[in-house]
Amino acid sequence: MLANTLSNFSMYYHIKLLTRPGSGELRLNLTEDELVNRYVQPYLAGETIVINGTTLDPHKLSRVIIKSSDNSLDNIVKKFEKENENEPLLYRSNPKWLAFDTAKDVTEQFIIKPPGSNSQGKNSLPKVISNNKVFIVHGHDIELKNDVEIFIKSINLEPIVLHRQLDEGLTIIEKFEKHSDVNYAIVLLTPDDIGFPISELKKTENERKKEFRARQNVIFEFGFFVGRLSRKNVCCIYKEGVTVPSDLNGLIYKQVNKSVEEVGMFLMKELKNAGLAIKFE
Repeated sequence: MLANTLSNFSMYYHIKLLTRPGSGELRLNLTEDELVNRYVQPYLAGETIVINGTTLDPHKLSRVIIKSSDNSLDNIVKKFEKENENEPLLYRSNPKWLAFDTAKDVTEQFIIKPPGSNSQGKNSLPKVISNNKVFIVHGHDIELKNDVEIFIKSINLEPIVLHRQLDEGLTIIEKFEKHSDVNYAIVLLTPDDIGFPISELKKTENERKKEFRARQNVIFEFGFFVGRLSRKNVCCIYKEGVTVPSDLNGLIYKQVNKSVEEVGMFLMKELKNAGLAIKFE
């Protein structure tokens, strides 16, 4: 099932280079390598960009916009072309530009410096994404933890599981801080502990309202990574029955029953949108 999920996953990129507001060049349905090698790297190196047979000076561009989509925009272009058929030629909008506007803006994942910011040329530029580490926060559900770890490795990212790292004489918090330099965190909320408010103590065992909770270290690390990476770079995978922290609403929560494959496609999209360069055969 995982192999099918990986083989069916792809991301399309689209770039618009504006020479002035409302005017410029557009390319749709690029791979990430095409986007980076043909447009992003020359832009950051301050070198001439060739697009649609036109040469553009990156220093003279008014704006660069990069977008992504899960599917090719060809069908959306055809849709706008059909809608334009009955419009007078003078009032027709460019269907490719309209289709481009429907995709998700990911410019800041690629364009983080002005043109020419790398004076040594495009060949010396580092990859756009150099940190491919994903921290896995987990409790006592070893099967789910191992499952997520295998999944992360299968898309060419590096899973960081704290107990697998060398101790090097460090305390637990020192070890955690050392290995928390990641781009993304996946938090596994599983029903490992049972708890209840102190007000329930006076009640009998059968009357108490008990909660299945994640381990305390999991909640601590959850909050740590939200603060360090921001909410958009933290995903929570939980199992049915576990109490989800009420003050962390607005985060990404996905329920699984047994395997991470149930949310595999979703996870790949989130990791891709967070800027990690996932790869698979």
